[in-house]
Amino acid sequence: KRTEGLSTTTLLNRMLGGQSGHLCGMLATTQRLLDFGPDPSQRPRNPDNVVYLAGDWDLFNAGHVEVLWHAAQFGTLVVGVFDDIVAEEVLGEVPIYALMERVMCVLPMRCVADVIIGAPKLVTTEFVAALNIRTVFGHCDVDGVRIEPPRVPSLTRQILVQRVRDSRGEYVVRNETCIAKEQSYVSNKSFVEE
Repeated sequence: KRTEGLSTTTLLNRMLGGQSGHLCGMLATTQRLLDFGPDPSQRPRNPDNVVYLAGDWDLFNAGHVEVLWHAAQFGTLVVGVFDDIVAEEVLGEVPIYALMERVMCVLPMRCVADVIIGAPKLVTTEFVAALNIRTVFGHCDVDGVRIEPPRVPSLTRQILVQRVRDSRGEYVVRNETCIAKEQSYVSNKSFVEE
């Protein structure tokens, strides 16, 4: 069964400038979010050593995985996913994935204990206290919190987008074929129990 609203065709179309992630067709239900994550008993838990790392997580890739596993070595990792407005501010352009698509990319990571959906850009004293955060990757002006520089990933969103745009002709031809199939699927889809 395919994940509703997520397809390579749609993703490539967004990277080539056809539409933004804000027009996401994915239905993010609480059950779907629960299903995307690993069994809660498998998630790391140590409330006395919470590590926080926030980001846009757009075009989730091997570089993101590398950064998350690195951060998780410091304690129980809570990951913040910026909402679309903050992500656009950070990226300098509209994110390719919508908020819930980005959340569903981070959720399955075994090293991630929890995900903050629509995380704030600034880490405040109240935020640190609410989550019992001991270490922050990135900027934080809260006393008593250890600051770690964020790890620079070997693969980035910008590299991926440039690769697709450099091969624009190939992807446009591919998508022309796939769009018709996808539209047929959407027109004829029926309920499939998950």
